Amino acid sequence: MIIGKKEKLQEKIAEFADFWGIQDKDTLIRSIYSYSDSQPEIVPYIEEINNSVNIEAAQNKDFKGRLKHIIELGKALPDWMQEVKSRLS
Repeated sequence: MIIGKKEKLQEKIAEFADFWGIQDKDTLIRSIYSYSDSQPEIVPYIEEINNSVNIEAAQNKDFKGRLKHIIELGKALPDWMQEVKSRLS
């Protein structure tokens, strides 16, 4: 079975969202489509993404407390978005 780019994108988004505990995958998808390589440190909809994080549901248990978790997510998002957009767009 051949998996298309859209399915691969949805799979990557689900993996990342589950790892970080992001509950609002639709906003994460909108963010990826709005993300611009010309402004790599700006993550669209970052506040909405952060607000949807449930650290109890996150697979990533490396950080103690919501604030540290959100800070590390904010560091990880730009690189991840660049990677996903370059591979799957």
